[in-house]
Order: sequence, then structure tokens, then C-alpha cells
Amino acid sequence: MAWSRSLAVGGLERKVTEPSLHDRPFRLEEIPGRGLGAVATKDLLPGDVVLLERPILAIRSDEKGDEWNHDLHSQYKALSEEGRAEVWKLHDACLQKPEKSLEGILFTNCIGRDQSVRFDAALCLALSRFNHSCCPNLEQSWDEDAGHVLSSGDVRVCVTSLSLTKVRLVAAQPVKAGEELFTHYAPATDLHGSPRPSVVFRALPALRWS
Repeated sequence: MAWSRSLAVGGLERKVTEPSLHDRPFRLEEIPGRGLGAVATKDLLPGDVVLLERPILAIRSDEKGDEWNHDLHSQYKALSEEGRAEVWKLHDACLQKPEKSLEGILFTNCIGRDQSVRFDAALCLALSRFNHSCCPNLEQSWDEDAGHVLSSGDVRVCVTSLSLTKVRLVAAQPVKAGEELFTHYAPATDLHGSPRPSVVFRALPALRWS
């Protein structure tokens, strides 16, 4: 049974169909100068759902010190071998050593949910392959913040009771098939509250994050 959603984008409300895992309206391919990127496989209208994904790693801590780091490594070790391999394929733009680090991968690709806590970072495998733009053609939100309602026939269920931790990408403007899809990565801070090093590069129109 297909779910549909009433979604407001730019002041307009329209029903959109939730993409299934095998019916995502994008493909990943090499983008010159930016590594992997996401390209639309069909025309999209504002409000069309492009991606709904649960983070593979979600770190949230209001404690001082390195509790977040212990949590990060504990979650990573708990993943399957395949899951750990997929995380390690992601780009590390924070290289301070010759090799990648789990912390660098997280800081390069994470998005935040809760600005009220000291450290909050979520890592999503598919979303991490979308390149950043200061003028993105996608809008990003969390189901727990959306306040939308799912509907299927006569059944209507509050979305927050179904999925509290999924990130959603929807088209913010008309997109033609073959165009690259861009999102934005929310500003993040390091453990001392200062902008993380990679933030300075986000002044460019489109960047390689994959």
C-alpha cells in the first residue's frame, strides 16, 4: 500500500507519494570535480519527496568531554561489517593525518537535529552523497519536526508516531530529469563551540562532499 503525504512547500500544499526504497527519483553518479552526486531520474515538482532516510549513526550528548566520541565508536562497532564498510566509503574533508578517521567522516558528512544540546550529529549514508549548495534545490527536515500527516485511504496517522529519526529531502523548486540535486549541510560547531573547519568552504555554490 502506498503512502501519500500532504506537504506544504513555499506556502502551497499538495499531496505527494512517499518514494519506496526501490523507487527513489535519483541516481548516484560521478560529477566532474565533485566526486559522487545525486541526479534526478525524473522531473520533480516542489514538494516531491526525494529521500526519506534513517541515520546509520546518531550522536547526541549534552555532556562535556569526549562522551560523544565514545558513543560514536560504540555505535560504529555495533554496525554490521557491511554497514561499517559503507560508512568508511564516505569522504573525510578533515584529514589531519595521512589516513581517514571516523571523527573526520562524521564531521564532513553529518547534519544536526537539536541545537539545544552541546553535541548533536547524524550521519545518513544516502544523504551524504548529495552535494552541498548555498542555493539548494532541495529542502531538508526531520519527520519529528515536520508536523505533517500521513494518509492512506481513510487512515490518517501523525508522522511523529511512525518515524522519529528520519531525515526528509523534498524538491524546493521544479527540477528536470538529469539535473543534479543539491542539499545543504547545517552549520556545525566543534567541541569548543567554534565553527568546524569545513564550514568555511560552504560559501561556494556547489561542493564535493561525497
